[in-house]
Amino acid sequence: MELYILRHGITEWNKVARFQGQVDIPLAPEGVSLAEEAAIGMKHIKFDHCFSSPLSRARKTAEIILGDSDIEIVNDKRIMEMSFGDWEGLVSRGKHADITPEQRLALYDPSENGYRPNNGEAIRDVIKRAGDFLESMKELEKEGAERVLVSTHGVCSRAILQHYWQDGDFWHGNVPPNCCVSILTMKDGKLTDLQQDIIFYESEPIDYYGNGNE
Repeated sequence: MELYILRHGITEWNKVARFQGQVDIPLAPEGVSLAEEAAIGMKHIKFDHCFSSPLSRARKTAEIILGDSDIEIVNDKRIMEMSFGDWEGLVSRGKHADITPEQRLALYDPSENGYRPNNGEAIRDVIKRAGDFLESMKELEKEGAERVLVSTHGVCSRAILQHYWQDGDFWHGNVPPNCCVSILTMKDGKLTDLQQDIIFYESEPIDYYGNGNE
């Protein structure tokens, strides 16, 4: 079974590198257009199921990708974005950043030393709930599902993939571009293969973070 781990389209907060977390920021017009481009590139892919973060930017992206398909989009809180707590809305990087590079590094540390913002989550918390989600996917594999669309977020998508990598390197080189897809293969309940950050659209991916966050 293949899990198509999709990051949502661009939002206004993406463009200024704000911590979005669980604030329900909608897609920007560019985010809608990018999802529409991705939908064209993915139109040949037939999905058996779709699960989405309940946040509107992920849900809308899934709706655009699926188009007129009759597949139900199931909301699942386990694939919501990381809660940044009191940091949500802060600028994460650049000359106007509200936090230091050292704070950002500690935030994305998946070990027990990783930083948890007040009223928020640590990366290890997101990895745990992502693992719970993957456990539930094993039943779909047993039932014969072949392809599942999982519409989620930058941090949560990498938290899912960490169960394949299992190496403590959280980002693996970069924040996943908006509307990119990582295809994770599950066989007999085991994660066996990964195709990372596939782009199905023609536009040039934009890095709003300079290699950095959600």
